[in-house]
Formats: sequence, C-alpha cells, structure tokens
Amino acid sequence: MRHPVSRPPQTGARAARASRHRSFRSIARWLGAVALYYTGLYHLYARFRDSWLAPCIVIVMYHRIRCGPRPAALTKLEEGVDFCRFREHVRALRAVGPLRTVCGAWDDLRAGRRRSSVAITFDDAYRDILPAVEYLVRSGHTCTVYAVVSASKHGELLWWDRLSDIVRRLTNRAEGERGVSQSDNALHVEASSPGSSLYLNVSELRELARRGVEIGGHSARHPFLGRVSQERLHREIEESKRFLSREVGIWPVSFAYPHGSWSEAARKAVLDAGFCCAVTTHPGIADRTDDPAFLPRVPAGDETAATLALRIVRADLARVWRRRRQTLRFSAWQRALESKAKLHGQRWSKR
Repeated sequence: MRHPVSRPPQTGARAARASRHRSFRSIARWLGAVALYYTGLYHLYARFRDSWLAPCIVIVMYHRIRCGPRPAALTKLEEGVDFCRFREHVRALRAVGPLRTVCGAWDDLRAGRRRSSVAITFDDAYRDILPAVEYLVRSGHTCTVYAVVSASKHGELLWWDRLSDIVRRLTNRAEGERGVSQSDNALHVEASSPGSSLYLNVSELRELARRGVEIGGHSARHPFLGRVSQERLHREIEESKRFLSREVGIWPVSFAYPHGSWSEAARKAVLDAGFCCAVTTHPGIADRTDDPAFLPRVPAGDETAATLALRIVRADLARVWRRRRQTLRFSAWQRALESKAKLHGQRWSKR
C-alpha cells in the first residue's frame, strides 16, 4: 500500500498558477456540460446507448432536498439539492432508462434485460426528501430510501447534524452563554434540536414502503463499517435488518455502507444477513459484471441537469475503457500463454 506523500503548501506564483488552472478546468467542464446537454448529444447518447454498449444501472445518490431558499448551512450536505433542480435531474435521468429501485434494477440486469435503468437513492432518510419522493411516486416512478435505526426509530441526531447544531448554537452569543460550561476545564454542549423532526420515523417509512418505495438498511448508528470490530459489525447489520423486518414490516433487500466505508468482512456480513445487494459511495456506473455487494453510485449535488449528464457520460465512458483494458490485458496474457505452450511443444517434439 502506497502511503500519501506530504507536500508543502503552495505559495506565491505557484499557488496563483494552480488557482488559474482550477478555474480553467471548471470553465471547460461547464462548457462541455452545456454543449453535451443543450445540443442534444446527451439525449442521442441515451437513446442509442443500449444498442452500442452493454446495459447498465445508473444509481444516483442524494441526501437532502430543499424546497425553499438556500439556508446558511455549514456543509454541502445541509444545503441539499433544490427541488426544482431535482425535477430537472429526473427529466435527464429518464432519458437513460426507467426509474427503478436498486434491487429491482439489479434483478432486471442479471435477468438479461437489454435496457439500462436508473435508481435514485436517498441516504439517511431525512424528512425533507418527502416532496421529492411524492413527486416520483405521482409520476409513476419509484426510488430507494436508506434509513439509520438510531435516527428513524429513536430520533437521535447523526454525528454531523449534532456537530452542526452545536456550532450553530455557539455562534449565537446568547445560546453560547447558556450552552457552554467551563467547569473542570471541559466544554459541555448539548444539541438542542431533536432528531425526531429531522428524519423519517417508522410510520412514515412504513407508508412509503406501502406505496412501492424500497426501504434499505443503513446500519444502526452510521459508523465506519470498515474500521469497527467484528462484533460491532455484525450488531450494526443485524440490528438494521431487524428494524426493517419487524418495525417497517418489509424484507430487507438492499444495503448502503455508511460513509462508503466497507471491508471484506462487511461485505460478507451484509450478504449473510440476507441483503441481495449493497451500494457504496464509490463513483461509477454498475453493470452485470460488478459485485452485487459493491455497486457504485453517481453523486448528485445542487447542480444543473447538464452537469449531472456530463458526470454520467464520463462515468460510463470510464467504465467502458476500464472493461476494454481488462479485455486487452487478458487477451495479451492468453496470447503469451499460447506462444509459451507452442514453444514448449516445439522443444518437446525435437526431443
């Protein structure tokens, strides 16, 4: 394993040159997205893609959807994706294929269906995704929602939401004076907003499942599954499965690794628990040759549909190039073996 090399921070002319290069790349990327989407090339690619290439699954990852103005958020996750832009994303994604659940799209792909499909996923089951889910269901589509047990069942804030709430309170002088205690030289701040109003509860998840939305597992407390002990790993996955089967009333079929952190032990535990497939935060597009317990996704942010279309096309071309390199490498290895066997046969015949 190669360890990252620490480099000194760039200063002076080098920093300015690096900043200009980043600006040029951003402008070039924006121009490429506009040219691809608004000239019709993207829709032409989406229409004839399955005739040229093997079918695939485009799994798009969302977290939060906002319906009002952009809030004064601390992170990009808190800002979410604007609802109007989400509808533009859906129109762009429908050109690739029908919108399915993750497990349904994977089953169709493994069954040999010659049509690509799209799966929209919402991680952490925030309550503000309800307008987006309602829009999908009313349009005749569906999606997948991944719920955390501690947030949806017990109303506990996830660690980044708790940290954001603490920082927001400390920036307010009045709240900071009431929330900070300097006794014993320690800082004690309690989160003020309950998680029960931030995440979907059990009854809401049950109602979404009744309307055809797939509810997937997302662990019990959202840890890094690739770093926890074996005992906690099994406890997190089994508790998530028990929550879905007993509380929500569905059979668990798909799982999302928290933070995208996974390991071979986590993969085996997910499959042993009965989940059919699992998704990660690894960027890319899935095809039938991928591991069902390690399906990549395309991250979607508060961006235009043209930018999302460009990201999908780039991920698809990268997948095709990677598969092509593997085929060429295997062909070269096979030819080397054949030539070696032929040479060995000639030497044996001379004897």
